[in-house]
Amino acid sequence: MKYLKEQYPDSDVATIAAAYNAGHGAVDEWLEDPDCSDDGVNLKEIPYAETAAYSRKVARYYEKYKELYY
Repeated sequence: MKYLKEQYPDSDVATIAAAYNAGHGAVDEWLEDPDCSDDGVNLKEIPYAETAAYSRKVARYYEKYKELYY
């Protein structure tokens, strides 16, 4: 995850989680696709259902973690 955070320093946790799950090659392609990303930094749509569910779950738990420990 540290490597992916360095690869995508301005991206949100859901985008980084997508790269972990689907691979950074897939995420790089999605970030260039206007149907998947408005800004080329964060994903608004994830074409793989499994990766989309995983990314949402990681983002949700990350927010909960921040509430509890920050």
